[in-house]
Amino acid sequence: MTNSAPADIGVFIPSYVGGGAERMGVFIATALAEAGYRADLVVSCPHGELRAGLHDDPPPRVTVIDLKAPTEFLALPAYLGYLKRRKPTAVMSLVHTANLTSGLGRAFNREVKTIVAIHNSLIRAPRDQWWFRRVFGHGPESGLYRRCDRVMAVCDGLARETETAFGLEAGSVRRIYNPMLNSPDGDGAIAPAHEAIFAKPVVLGVGRLARQKNFSLLIDAFAQSAGAHDANLLILGEGPERASLTARISECGLQDRIFMPGWTAHPGAYMRRAHTFVLSSRFEGFGLVCVEAMAAGAGLVAVDCPHGPSEILDSGRYGALVQPSDAAGLAAAITADLNRPARAREDVIAERRGWLDQFSPQTAARHYVDMIEDLIGKPER
Repeated sequence: MTNSAPADIGVFIPSYVGGGAERMGVFIATALAEAGYRADLVVSCPHGELRAGLHDDPPPRVTVIDLKAPTEFLALPAYLGYLKRRKPTAVMSLVHTANLTSGLGRAFNREVKTIVAIHNSLIRAPRDQWWFRRVFGHGPESGLYRRCDRVMAVCDGLARETETAFGLEAGSVRRIYNPMLNSPDGDGAIAPAHEAIFAKPVVLGVGRLARQKNFSLLIDAFAQSAGAHDANLLILGEGPERASLTARISECGLQDRIFMPGWTAHPGAYMRRAHTFVLSSRFEGFGLVCVEAMAAGAGLVAVDCPHGPSEILDSGRYGALVQPSDAAGLAAAITADLNRPARAREDVIAERRGWLDQFSPQTAARHYVDMIEDLIGKPER
C-alpha cells in the first residue's frame, strides 16, 4: 500500500527476516508514526518471517513499501526509484546492506536527509566479517557515511568503534539503546514437552545456532562444570551449526543434560523459569537477550564481548562478566550463579527495575523521535 502524500521518514531494512534489527525497524517506523510523522517501512527483498504479518496487518499509519529487489546488495535501483516516487524528507537505514544502499542514495539525492544505524560489531576476525568488508575494508562505507546527516549505534562501545572504523569525528555517533520488544511477563508458556527439563535448575542460552553466538563455548563450559551441580542446559534457537553442536554434546556425553529443541516464539517464558541465563557470543551489537533475561529475573552470566554486555550489566553489577574464549572462567561463573542463595524472583526484578528503564520501549521511542525532530523538525499535525 502507498499514500499519495510525500513521506516524512522512510525506515529502510534489507528484508522481512525476523532478526533483531529488522524488528527494530518495525518498532522505529511505528514510534515515528505514533508521534505524527508520515512513516514508510521500506524493505529491499520480499522474503522473511515478518512479511505476511506486515502486509496483512501493517502498523497503524505506517506505509509498508516492498522494493522487490533481487538481492539486498542489488537494491539500489529500486531504492532510488522509491526516493523519486515518495520524496521522503529523511531516510533511516538499519543493517549493513541497507546502510550501504542508503549511503549511495545520499550521494545521488543530497536533499534527502540520511541516517545510518549500526547494529553489530564492525571490527571482527576475518572469517566473521561481512564479505564486502573482508574484500574492501571499511573505506567505501567511510566515504559514504561521512556524507550522511547522522550516524547512530545501539550502545556506547559500538558508537566509539563506529567512529574508529569509519574515520568519523570523536563523539559524533549518537547512541540509542535497543529496547525490550518482548515483555518479560507477556503471553506464552514453555512447551509441555519441555517441562521435564525444568525438573532441575536450568541454564539457558537463546540465539541463532551460528558462529557469532558461540554456543560451542557454552557447551564446553557447561561440560566442565557439570560435576559441580545438578542442572540442565537448554539452548533455544535454530541455525547452521546445529549438526556440529549436536556432535559436541555427544562428545561430552551429556545428551541427557543438554537440550536444543529449536526456535520458540516465547523465549521470555523460558527466561522466567530459568535459573541462569548465559550469553556466550563472540561479538554483539548490543545483546538484547541479556536485557530480557534481566527483566525476567534470571541470574546473568555473559562473555564480555564487543559490544553491549558490560553496558547492560553495569560493568558486572547485575551479572558476571567473563573474558572471551575462557571456557574455564565461564564454567566457574555458571557454577557460582547456580550456587547463589535463593531469592524471590519478584525481589530481583524490583531491584533491577530502575536500571532497566533505560531499555524500555518508551525511552527508545522518545530518543528516536527526538533525533528525527532535531533533523527535520516536528511533524505536521
